[in-house]
Amino acid sequence: MKAVIFSCSLKNGKYSTTMAWSKLMVQRFKDAGVESKIVNLKDYDYEATTSGDDLHNQMAHAYDADYILFAAPINMGHTTFSCKNLVDRFINANTNANKNGIKIFADKIYEYVTFGAHIEGFEENGEPIVRTYNKQFGEWNNHHGYLRNKLSFIDNLNMNDLAMGTFHPDDPTAPTFDQIEDSDEAKEMCDRIVQGFKNKNTTAKLPACSKEKFLEMFESDDTNAFGRGMTLSTDNLSQDTVQQHIDFVNKNVVNSGHRIIVFICMKERCIKMDRYDLARLYYVQQFGIIRRTKVWKDTDGRDVQNKGHCTGNYAPIGY
Repeated sequence: MKAVIFSCSLKNGKYSTTMAWSKLMVQRFKDAGVESKIVNLKDYDYEATTSGDDLHNQMAHAYDADYILFAAPINMGHTTFSCKNLVDRFINANTNANKNGIKIFADKIYEYVTFGAHIEGFEENGEPIVRTYNKQFGEWNNHHGYLRNKLSFIDNLNMNDLAMGTFHPDDPTAPTFDQIEDSDEAKEMCDRIVQGFKNKNTTAKLPACSKEKFLEMFESDDTNAFGRGMTLSTDNLSQDTVQQHIDFVNKNVVNSGHRIIVFICMKERCIKMDRYDLARLYYVQQFGIIRRTKVWKDTDGRDVQNKGHCTGNYAPIGY
């Protein structure tokens, strides 16, 4: 049996809790006799590309994968914009496959895991307010619920509580990226997932088409398909490109949480390249969403809570 793990953090893998967990998941899969591969989306920086699509070729790992895992942190109450864009690839592939009369995901099983703060403040007596992640969790619909809705054409494990609390100013004892491999909670979650997959399916099957045809189903003629243009590369930063980018994001990115994270990421990228003048333009956009946008929108355009208070406004990403 084979598995592919899509690590959807916006951080570089070295400092990513999501990537650290994905590496642990590979080891636990190996211990159970399952071969697995990590595809770290940040390595491809697809959203910032203007031509080519190296990430497209990585979809080939889903061809012979019996199990598919999506792993992403909580970003402003939502899954990452890179995870959303990856899900769009699978939706597009399924649509194209149906047109060709091929069921490319018929014998596959997926699951989703999220990471983030599970403590939000403290009671007057100093006791932490712990948030239990399940279907009643306020942001569940932006995570498991989102994938359940969008990827309804792929079977899943129905493990709707797969979430792990990680380091947060209000929860400083939760594991950081360099502590995940020793975390009993992380190991138990990995083993639970392995057992869930193996209980659900122990017979490896390939799609009823070639790998080349499978990859073809993931193709799109849309210039900005799968989030291209949501960010800019380090060699494409100028007053003109940044202003055009801001206009593009404000017009095309519906999800307010994703929009603000895009601006935070680009603010950091500009600072990294010693372009404070450009970083300031993104700072203005970030501030405007927090302070002047009373009602935020989710990916489907529905009203959601303003998350301007979220620590995502302050946490370093290193984009």
